[in-house]
Amino acid sequence: MTVSPRSSLTYTTCPSFYEASRAQQGVTQGPLRQAAIDLGIAAVLHESGGQALLVEEDILTHVRGMRNTLRHLGMIDGEPDLAASRQGANGRVWTVATKGLWYPEVDLFDHVTQGARVGVVRDVFGEEVEVITADKDAWIIAIVTSLSCKPDGIVLQVAY
Repeated sequence: MTVSPRSSLTYTTCPSFYEASRAQQGVTQGPLRQAAIDLGIAAVLHESGGQALLVEEDILTHVRGMRNTLRHLGMIDGEPDLAASRQGANGRVWTVATKGLWYPEVDLFDHVTQGARVGVVRDVFGEEVEVITADKDAWIIAIVTSLSCKPDGIVLQVAY
């Protein structure tokens, strides 16, 4: 779908990606929020939930967060609806060193201890080529569910 006949910004079937004339627009390819940033327009990325699953609680959390952001920015009326308590955590990602097939051995929100086995990379014949262990105590907050992995590829996101 074309935005307008004169526009060089064209949406593909997935509205979060675009094609643009870099020379005319000064934008790169990628998510729509990147186009806004490239043009000097503030953009926000909201995420809630995990593993691309539609869970009603995650959707409601997402909508609440988006409304709170819009209220905080003065874009809609009202005060942000803040949670009664907050819990902060540091986070990071865990990666693999080897390409192959990624088999996680933990579940979302598991608490793992330093040294615990959290997953394995296997070759196409099923042989273990790398065992991934927790380098510190952490909670699993995201799991890459794609079977294939590459060297330095992210497989887990953790909080501690």
